[in-house]
Amino acid sequence: MTANPLNFRARRKAEKTFREGGWGPLLTFPVQRPEGKPLVFQMRLPIDHQLVDVPSIARGAVGAPAVLADQTSALERASEAAGVIVVGALCPVSEGAGAPDVLATITVALSDVAGPPTLDTSSGYESPTSHREVTKLADKVTRIKRLSAEPVAGRDEPVAMLTLQYLIETRYGAIVMAFSTTRQDMLGGFGEGLFEKIMATGFIGEGPRPY
Repeated sequence: MTANPLNFRARRKAEKTFREGGWGPLLTFPVQRPEGKPLVFQMRLPIDHQLVDVPSIARGAVGAPAVLADQTSALERASEAAGVIVVGALCPVSEGAGAPDVLATITVALSDVAGPPTLDTSSGYESPTSHREVTKLADKVTRIKRLSAEPVAGRDEPVAMLTLQYLIETRYGAIVMAFSTTRQDMLGGFGEGLFEKIMATGFIGEGPRPY
């Protein structure tokens, strides 16, 4: 079977547009389900960033919030059939040695919750110091914003932590995308805008999309 040259050209054009816009290639992750065909999850990161997907590295890296393990466990408990897809750290691309500089942690999970996701679909982690805001971004997307004071390894005093969770209704269930950061330069509009842009690149389906 001969490949459609128009599809090839469309992929090249789309990739060129993403690269010129500062975005890297599609990252693809397998999604296993208790029932039904396996799925794939895809997203993009800024071209000068990478995803460190080893939890032990993410927890020990500079700037990683100490509650990462708690959040990951809570995501796994979102429902009996929930499955964590991505657990990693968003880091600038660097050729230097040593621990990566963590800008934020990223977790993505799929729950078999049907219909619009509820707040119970989220991680469920609540610090005593948390302040929570819930915003309906679209018919099928809800954002939960949490600000809290959390301990960070190597520091005597707690630091401010921002957690943004996106609950997304899909035909396969509810996707939870969560971003957490203790970086002061990521707590404002820049960090929130970046996380929302990454969230918007997310895709789940029975096969990978070409672009």
